[in-house]
Amino acid sequence: MTASPATRHCGYTLIELLVTLSIIGIILGVGIARFDNYNKTQKLRQAALTVKNDLRLAQTKASAGLKPSSGCSVLLGYTVTFTGTGYTTQALCSEGPAGTADTASLSPGLTFTTVPSTITFAPLGQGASPTETISVTNGSNTYSLQLRASGDVDDLGLQ
Repeated sequence: MTASPATRHCGYTLIELLVTLSIIGIILGVGIARFDNYNKTQKLRQAALTVKNDLRLAQTKASAGLKPSSGCSVLLGYTVTFTGTGYTTQALCSEGPAGTADTASLSPGLTFTTVPSTITFAPLGQGASPTETISVTNGSNTYSLQLRASGDVDDLGLQ
């Protein structure tokens, strides 16, 4: 007995299903890898922009001559002291460091690669330390900021 030409079999063959699933798997694999890279880059960018904002806050406090409420007769500026994975901002007075020290840490997996040990913003708009470049890295990408002697903080972006 032979099947008549009017009888048709509906469905997909095993080969067609395997090819389709393979293509979907490849597309998902590439998409996940790209999303992971994008996520790491965004974490790096956010950390660098947070550092930039904290530097500008220290600059603003120094420019305004904002002294701590006690233990500071003459404000010499605001210092930002860096370590490999964090930094501390504090007022510097004629008596020494004064007020509360604000400490911030980078997210896990991020480090400073190019960083001065201490930056001082002078009071009343007198500028900052000499020009410095501060770089944050996640191992594969680096985001850089530049601090000018005028006290301005420039965003150099991903390097």
